[in-house]
Amino acid sequence: AAGAGGGAPSLTFAWLGEPTADASGALLFYQSFQFCSATYSVGDHVYLTPEDPGSPLYLARITAAFEDTQQQGGDRLCVEVRCRMRDMRMRGAACAARRPVSG
Repeated sequence: AAGAGGGAPSLTFAWLGEPTADASGALLFYQSFQFCSATYSVGDHVYLTPEDPGSPLYLARITAAFEDTQQQGGDRLCVEVRCRMRDMRMRGAACAARRPVSG
């Protein structure tokens, strides 16, 4: 959905719930956050857009969400994900190179 006046949607971010600090107190871990009006939680699966617009989306799982209080601005907001490897079908010479050599 476009923002007011037909422009791009605004990118908004907010932590949800109470944080749990790490031992140093520098990292504040959260279980959920809101980004662009959608709510996400640790353990959720999400699609990520690759840099190359012609490539398929990445499937990832949110593994951690935390604020690094020692950083400034947007660098404070951290969401870690684990991406799933893409299935690929190899053809031609690439396939031949992967076949075991019997000898």
